Amino acid sequence: MAEWVFGKTEARTAPCRCCGRETRQLVGSVFEPGSDVPTAFFTTVVTPGHPQPRVKVTLFIGDLSERAQSKDRLIVSMEIWPRGNEYVTTLIDAADSMPPGPEAASPLTAAEVRASAWKETIFSISDAIVRRHASLREHLDQSS
Repeated sequence: MAEWVFGKTEARTAPCRCCGRETRQLVGSVFEPGSDVPTAFFTTVVTPGHPQPRVKVTLFIGDLSERAQSKDRLIVSMEIWPRGNEYVTTLIDAADSMPPGPEAASPLTAAEVRASAWKETIFSISDAIVRRHASLREHLDQSS
């Protein structure tokens, strides 16, 4: 799989919807080397203090050029959690997840992701996001 290049990543905070604790969010973009059009936009969400450390990831992937239509873009949601000395990625039906929302792209179910031509790229990018951002690994490793 390609070695991904990350664009600017912004950190944000907000109260958690379920418990009110501070939620930390990263928002950024991922490019193939040499490309000026992103392959994906991503958001990650962690809430320190939740009983089970998880990283929620949403990828906005597909044709992200200005000429593309929403049908050319996909939303994929997943949750990453620790198991022993590795991280496990579980797909979540995107319609049940956070924005960008169906008007910007087509949300995929877990089954649709598994059948998609984008499957390997999706998992490669999610792995790269965790490798790139130490704060995500620290959050996941707190229960190890």
